[in-house]
Amino acid sequence: CEILGACPKGNPDAKASITAVEVSPASGPSGTKFAMELEFDVSNTTGVSEIRVAIDGPCSDPPSQGFVQKGFADGNFAVNVSVDTTSDPFPPQGQDPVIWNPGQYTYTFELCQGECGSKHPGSIVFGKKSGTFTITQ
Repeated sequence: CEILGACPKGNPDAKASITAVEVSPASGPSGTKFAMELEFDVSNTTGVSEIRVAIDGPCSDPPSQGFVQKGFADGNFAVNVSVDTTSDPFPPQGQDPVIWNPGQYTYTFELCQGECGSKHPGSIVFGKKSGTFTITQ
């Protein structure tokens, strides 16, 4: 979007840090909706940013998702993401089954200016922070 002039260029002096991640509940059976929260501080305004969350564990198709934001002014922020761990053994044609097996899962938030993992000028990875939840049965 920067090249097209549809958004401002990234701030080369942008600064942000992840302060906490939390999940509620900490454990539950398959089918539980887990609410995950990312808390972060911005000490120097960011340009267009991405928040990514990835989940790793004994799931047949571990999910991940990125959320693009217009940027963040200086301040404290909290972002909430929920994941429904209801298994879907018979998804629509062309999609893989998703089975949430019992065990420990690690969720990881990543906060970036620009696209996380990008090599483009102006992209900054402010940090990653992980937490866990457990599917009991």
